[in-house]
Amino acid sequence: MTSISPPPGSTQQATDVETKAAALASSSLQLYSEGNLNDALRNLKHALSLSPGNPQVLLAFNTLQTDSKTLEIVRLCRRVLISEGPKAREAGEDVVRYLNSAGRSGSAAGEGECLLMFLNEEGVHGELGLEGRIIAALLRPTAGGGRIEAREQLVHLIRLAYLEDSKELEELLRRFWSWGSLATEGFVSVLVDGALWSEKGKVEKGYEMALKIYFRWFVGKIEKKEGVEAAIRAISRILVAKAEVTQHLLGKAAFEEILLAITRGKGAEKELDRELATQATLAAAKYITAAGEPGEALLAGFMTQRLVVSESEEDTVIAMEVAATLFPLIQQVAAKIFTETEGLIRRLVEVLDEGEKLIGGEDFRQRAEAVKAVVRLLGVACGEKACREVVRDRYMDYLERIVARGGGGKSQNDTRILAAVALAKIHSAALGNIAPGIQPTPMVDKGGVGELARIFKTSLILQSNTTTTTATSQQESIEGLAYTSLDSSVKEALTTDRTFLTALLKTLSAPTAASQGVLYGGLTVLANVAAYPLILTKEQQKVLQLKKYAEANPSASTENPDIGPREIDEAVTGRCKKLLDAGTVPVLVAIFKNISKTTSTSPAQGAIASGGSSLLLIPTILLSISKTQKYRPQIAQQGGVKLLLQIYSAVTARPTSANNTTPSSAAVAEVRHTTANALARILVSVNPALVFSSQTPPASAIRPLLALLNTRYDDEEMPTQGGPGGGSKVTDLLPMFEALLALTNLASIPSDGSGGGVQDLVVRVGWDQLEDVLLMHAPRSSTVAESRECEGGDDQEQEKIGKKAGVSYIADASTRIQRAAVELICNLCGSYSPLALEKFTASPQSDPRVSGRLHLLLALADAEDYATRRAAAGALAVLTEFETVVEGVLERERGVKVLLGMLEDEDDQGEEMAMRGVVCVRNLLGVGGAKAVERVKGEGGREGLVQAVKRARGKEVVELGVEAVKMLI
Repeated sequence: MTSISPPPGSTQQATDVETKAAALASSSLQLYSEGNLNDALRNLKHALSLSPGNPQVLLAFNTLQTDSKTLEIVRLCRRVLISEGPKAREAGEDVVRYLNSAGRSGSAAGEGECLLMFLNEEGVHGELGLEGRIIAALLRPTAGGGRIEAREQLVHLIRLAYLEDSKELEELLRRFWSWGSLATEGFVSVLVDGALWSEKGKVEKGYEMALKIYFRWFVGKIEKKEGVEAAIRAISRILVAKAEVTQHLLGKAAFEEILLAITRGKGAEKELDRELATQATLAAAKYITAAGEPGEALLAGFMTQRLVVSESEEDTVIAMEVAATLFPLIQQVAAKIFTETEGLIRRLVEVLDEGEKLIGGEDFRQRAEAVKAVVRLLGVACGEKACREVVRDRYMDYLERIVARGGGGKSQNDTRILAAVALAKIHSAALGNIAPGIQPTPMVDKGGVGELARIFKTSLILQSNTTTTTATSQQESIEGLAYTSLDSSVKEALTTDRTFLTALLKTLSAPTAASQGVLYGGLTVLANVAAYPLILTKEQQKVLQLKKYAEANPSASTENPDIGPREIDEAVTGRCKKLLDAGTVPVLVAIFKNISKTTSTSPAQGAIASGGSSLLLIPTILLSISKTQKYRPQIAQQGGVKLLLQIYSAVTARPTSANNTTPSSAAVAEVRHTTANALARILVSVNPALVFSSQTPPASAIRPLLALLNTRYDDEEMPTQGGPGGGSKVTDLLPMFEALLALTNLASIPSDGSGGGVQDLVVRVGWDQLEDVLLMHAPRSSTVAESRECEGGDDQEQEKIGKKAGVSYIADASTRIQRAAVELICNLCGSYSPLALEKFTASPQSDPRVSGRLHLLLALADAEDYATRRAAAGALAVLTEFETVVEGVLERERGVKVLLGMLEDEDDQGEEMAMRGVVCVRNLLGVGGAKAVERVKGEGGREGLVQAVKRARGKEVVELGVEAVKMLI
């Protein structure tokens, strides 16, 4: 057989293909090693198409196939470790970007392997300065708060190290220390994360030993002056989390370094300096509290050395700054040092005296700073009663002279503001001894409250118009206004000054307001200005009467105490209007957005966990402004409803701060309660269709409103609200009433009958609470159900329920609350909500409580209050369309009589009861058949219908009445 030779040139062509395939395979491996996975796959695919059997192509295929399951983060970190120079730096930046991206979630798989890769590479790329950023990012928890693989890997490494010896533990930390402060902070964050070191609530053995070894290591760094700031950060974080374990290991030298770090944040422009000062402050306070007498002695010794022994202006400033910063956190300890340290009062007086003597020169500037530091401490000390008395007795003349001297240089002006703040606190304390709602006697001294407020107001206006204002000076002006705005005349002066309101709102809406500490004070000013006087209960009136006897004025009125012309409702309403017109609501919306940007947890959770008071003030302000009905649509239009829903949603979730702390349940409950209350008040008077949308559905308001119906009995006579701190038995009835009105308003939204509407959600989530309200607020007898007036609408009803106190109030309020609950049920049934109808139409076998509900509704249709009867009749007009309800009415002895009684209601001026009665009787006859006809005839129903038709003025009542009469013939 003759062989066939290949065509000329085919051998060379095949060789070229193999060569090209091999080159593509080699290129694919190179691209893969550089992290260009997509290009590597593209080249490999081309190579396979040319020569799938080529050995080099197969090798590249197997390599990429084997590594195809390698996680992206692992591939990126490998690039860092195998690259050099600019390529390594570029690869490192890619790793940091990936770890900071939104895509990083869950357990962050593969990051533990990456941590080990860096730990196993001795000194690689240390010159790039990227390792610290990479390690810190690896150890940072994800937004979801899940367990992080790298953090767990580090815990495992620490466990292995402490099973060996302390040297292994120190060597592990030394490696992180070599990567810089960011990596060290990541290491410490794992060290203090209690969840990583405990199982079933028990801390594992060896953990505390490792914690102490590391703590000593950082203390040693401070003592050797090596990386002092990084060591202070580490020690501060450990002390804040585990002071009870480590406080005895902190020596005098390290403690004083921590105290000195506090002063580095004063006036600091660098965020890192401010953060260090904050951490040092928390650590010092935690240490002093945990250490007890030894900690107190160290602080007292520091103060004595710097103030009494040294007597230099620099040391005086340092001591004063430290004391002023720590005072609010360790008030009892600081007050003891302030009042009992030998020589301290003498030294403070000396500084103030010397500050008054010198004029100009370098010495003056130094001593001016010392005077400012002393005055700042005096102002902070005024927050504690015993210290405030010392300041008033020993330093008040100095403070008044400083305020009276006026400005000068910046330091002098700052000192004047600080002195004014101290005087404001003294005056505010005097106001605190006055009974609620009583107008205080005007201040007439040189530092009168009106003059102090003018100083703060002028300062804030100037600061808002300059770009060089420091956060501290703003904070001091606003703090002073927070105290002086308790005075009625000051409230009027502030709200009538549109320039001031603009400046205040501008300051609060700034993105940095929360971090600069001006937010709480500024919101307090708004809350004070908008606050209505307290409603005195019987108990409060008795206390006030005792005060009057003590003041030898027993004849003074307690029923209507003299609250002054600036505190009557009309005056407060006018102030609220000015706040609203100045744009307060949009600013509150902006504040919440800014909070959400500055916290790693949810905005409200972060705010509560770090204090909570600022967040509480937002709904408090809206609650006051919305008291007047005509302001509510404007509040809703400007985003007030959406804001309140966002706050409530956030605080309802599990609140946790970045420091693994949780706010108290009382703080969360108070924010939630006030927020729901403000939401209810607004939703009473606005059209739901204009407020809600697909982004903010009406269903989102249901749970907050239902939360206000959480009622219980404390005793036989007075129902109470299950709210924060127990609350007032009287004043807590108004939020419940407003919640019912708001729910009734929402229930008027048309339902599609599919079971997914607002009405079904109300029934599904809140029916049990609604039934509790009906039962617990039923009038006990006809003698206490005093009120039948229904004219004026829901808003006037709110005014009535909010202005009374005592037993008559409770009876009247209970009637109104029950009325509102029945009106809600009427709207739920009128919407033909399947779930609402089922509560009355289900068979007794499926729901034994059906019979009781119908019995209660029939009783309410015969209640003394006309509006309650009208609402119950409206519900029955719908329910009598159903056979089970008709059977239930016929089974009851007075069932038919109640329905016929609607036809001749003597209070029925607009024929509403007659209309409902005619519908009920017609439904009864149409559904109940011969049995119903017999019962209605037996109760005189034919004559009742005929008389109703004769009296009727409306065509519809006549037509329906005639139709019913025919059914009886």
